[in-house]
Amino acid sequence: MASPLASLSTVQSTDPATGEVVARFESTPVGELADIFRSARAVQEDWAALPVQSRCALIRRLGEVIYSRRRELAERVTRETGKPHAEALFADVLISLETAKYYARNAPRFLRDERVPHQNLAAKAKSGRLRYEPFGVIAIIAPWNYPLAIPLGQIIPAVAAGNAVVLKPSELAPSCGQLIADCSC
Repeated sequence: MASPLASLSTVQSTDPATGEVVARFESTPVGELADIFRSARAVQEDWAALPVQSRCALIRRLGEVIYSRRRELAERVTRETGKPHAEALFADVLISLETAKYYARNAPRFLRDERVPHQNLAAKAKSGRLRYEPFGVIAIIAPWNYPLAIPLGQIIPAVAAGNAVVLKPSELAPSCGQLIADCSC
């Protein structure tokens, strides 16, 4: 069986059932990471400026893409993790779909400003608000065993809150990381 790390410049997607290399991906050179994060920061400012309802509409669209590509997504998870197709479909793909639907529906309520009452009598005439603001750029490292459900379970609420995300897919499931990028565009 070939190593998933064929060299420092490529990562192989290997079928664990057969050991067959089904795809090769170029690794991101370490020297490019600063530019990737700088670019993500620039995009994040525009993304955060969108109303939360607009971000949620795009998350709803992501859910539609996940649903329309559910068979392809499940097949890719099966091929890279060795999971049975039914488990890949239910535990990775449909969980990701439900995550998208949940945050598209609930993020506006989760992120709205909250009134904060003052407990001190001297400050009773004052008002306070709790306002949620994005962190900026979030880095997510995906595991191999749930290569869609776990990273999408983190990516979706992060982008709903106005953050940009840089994903590092598992070197054992690089093709699933590529699918996340393809579905998110």
